[in-house]
Amino acid sequence: MAKLDPASGISWGIAATNVAVMVVTWHVAVAIHELAHALAGRCLGCRVALIDLGSGRPTVKRAIAGTTVVLHPWPMSGRTLIVLRSTAYAKLRLALVFAAGPLASAGLAWACLQHSTPWDLVMGAARTRSVGFELLFVFATLASASLIPLPSVAGAPPSDGWQLLALPGRKIDATEVANGADLVDGIVAALDRRWADVHRSASRVLERTPDHLTAMVVLADATLLQGDLVTALDLHTALLQRLQATPGSPLLPLVRNNLAWNHWLSHDPARLADAMTLSEQALSARPDIASLQGTRGAVLLEAGRSAEAISLLERARKGSDRYGRAHHDCCLAVARSRSGDLRRARHHLEAAARADAGCTTLEWARAEVAAAARTGPPAVDRTPGRRPTG
Repeated sequence: MAKLDPASGISWGIAATNVAVMVVTWHVAVAIHELAHALAGRCLGCRVALIDLGSGRPTVKRAIAGTTVVLHPWPMSGRTLIVLRSTAYAKLRLALVFAAGPLASAGLAWACLQHSTPWDLVMGAARTRSVGFELLFVFATLASASLIPLPSVAGAPPSDGWQLLALPGRKIDATEVANGADLVDGIVAALDRRWADVHRSASRVLERTPDHLTAMVVLADATLLQGDLVTALDLHTALLQRLQATPGSPLLPLVRNNLAWNHWLSHDPARLADAMTLSEQALSARPDIASLQGTRGAVLLEAGRSAEAISLLERARKGSDRYGRAHHDCCLAVARSRSGDLRRARHHLEAAARADAGCTTLEWARAEVAAAARTGPPAVDRTPGRRPTG
């Protein structure tokens, strides 16, 4: 075995083994952390609506004892959605729920510390075959990181530390409890793509609280995903005007993206310029979000910039769920067909149909590829007005 330091016994094999153990441990640590939130919520009379473990493409989704559980391949994050059933001792119960995850992680880190030697702590993963250091590192890191006060960014939940700090200033009355329950129901419905249920949940919130910004965003997005482009355009335009007054809002890139997607879906070539501007602004603000990459790629494809579009769409499909991949594969099929690569275009069509046979852009992509097969790629790589309608 190759040694990093023959005198100390440090080896590549030991280091590689312990790194692998650490990756597995992250999965377990995140699961324990989120289960602690869920268990605290159940014990305190709350409804546990969702446990979402990891990031990346969802690999498993199950309903277990009334709770939707979603598993993703990358173990670096998680969220648990808790719904209050009443206002009695609401802040105290929420404080205990928010603190349960960090406390569980910290307690396990302390337990691991009792079984680690000073030499383990100094040399770490490269030196020892014991998993004590890896467990200690993972649990301690998770406990401390979750207490850093980080707000919600682009749909990611705020950290436990942020929620604990914000809790004293929150007003928790019957209206907020009802709004929270409806918004959580909308999130769970969105996982199953039940857009009509999402729409109803957001509408109920807005009936109680007409200026509820999150519900306004949810309602606009659900309207777009139901195919009502005209109403969604009005809703997203109003939201954009409101959010531009607060440029730092994490919702602003998402609203710009969905407005650009609406423009792309329309039959109006005059709206392409607006789609170009909005998709560029959205992606420059959050270049890490797959859906924003996909929208920008689709708009670039329509503008005749296929090479740039293909690069973005390939990136987007790697980070999307199967529904997003279907849309990205449809756009890639069109891009490949316009560049004369019919073999790869057909491959993307097949991949899109496997991912989501009901994808709203699939028929458009098939028609484009069939036209390219009959007549060859267009002399000008742009065909405005031939996009899907929803």
